[in-house]
Amino acid sequence: MEPQFNAWALVFLVAAGHAFLMGVALASSSRGNSTARFLLATMLIVFALRLTEVVAYWTKYLLVFPHLFSTTVPIMYLYGPLLYLYARSVGSAQSGLRPRDLLHGLPALAHALAYLPLYVLSGGIKVQILQEYVFTAPTGYTIDLQFLLHFFQLPHLLLYMVLTVRLLGSFERQEKEDKSGVTAPQLHWLKHLTAAFGLIWLCWFIYNLGILAGVPYVIELDYIVSAGVVSVVLGIGFFAFRAPDELNEAQAPRKTKRYARSGLTPSDAHRHLDDLDRLMIGQELYRDKNLRLDDLAAHLAIGPHHLSQAMNEHLGKTFHEVVNGYRVEYVKRHLTDPSNDHLTILGVAFDAGFNSKATFNTAFKKATGQTPSQFRATIRVDAPA
Repeated sequence: MEPQFNAWALVFLVAAGHAFLMGVALASSSRGNSTARFLLATMLIVFALRLTEVVAYWTKYLLVFPHLFSTTVPIMYLYGPLLYLYARSVGSAQSGLRPRDLLHGLPALAHALAYLPLYVLSGGIKVQILQEYVFTAPTGYTIDLQFLLHFFQLPHLLLYMVLTVRLLGSFERQEKEDKSGVTAPQLHWLKHLTAAFGLIWLCWFIYNLGILAGVPYVIELDYIVSAGVVSVVLGIGFFAFRAPDELNEAQAPRKTKRYARSGLTPSDAHRHLDDLDRLMIGQELYRDKNLRLDDLAAHLAIGPHHLSQAMNEHLGKTFHEVVNGYRVEYVKRHLTDPSNDHLTILGVAFDAGFNSKATFNTAFKKATGQTPSQFRATIRVDAPA
């Protein structure tokens, strides 16, 4: 019974390492909403750690590192809470997690405590358990406390997916009423993320259903489920890094009492907005893809809270909507100029400061009622011969 790698195990181990590094990089970034970024980074790292132990199980490297045995099983109870809390943080202007949010981690803690007698065993005894019970060909499954704790993760994750879907429904209703703190790209992203978790849950459910039905264990089933997890994890990392501000930054709701104690007067707000307009037109700060609310407030020598309030209450827009408005006008000017006909629409959009095609298309159509291609075609038709 010697540890050995195969091609599948190597691919999944590389994927786990990649997910872990993406999580660390995301957690170390200073862009976007720090709470949402932390939760998304934790999600990637949790997936990576779990996949690492699974690979160690497949390859029998648990015999070399016996203290890794079952250490990541309890953190599977964090999948659902991380999804829900992440979605909530993206749609909430509130910064940070609340102390009561720690209650979401109680099932994971309870599972870890149930495994405590195993964790305190010596490495030699763990190796003996692995050789005699874990790595022997299974002839059936015992429905004991360990199995029930593992199986209960299914309804637990399902519960949190339902809570997340309800939360997104609330965001969508508020977005239609123009009261939401979630932008259209963010809502789109959260829906796809939840659907991806649903795919993982479905694979996991079928897998466990087979176990209960007495289907003989074959490692290929593990490969299929893990391939689905890896696809989701790498997708999360890709989209999170492609547009971190648009996907992760919580926006201030348009109609809220959060400014009740603010000292900003209407005249000061209008003055700040006039200064903002002159600054954006004169220096074209919106062309900076990494422009943040704090950066813009610093240029205006005011606090970011007051700038956000002025935009929110007097323009009825979030920071990103205001900045993207200037970017859209930049694109319209350049597409209208015949000398720019040789430029691609996406090239002009990126030059304007947009950092993703999806965000650009959404902002442009919302501002003009047309897609960028339709706008350019209309301009060409209307141009004098």
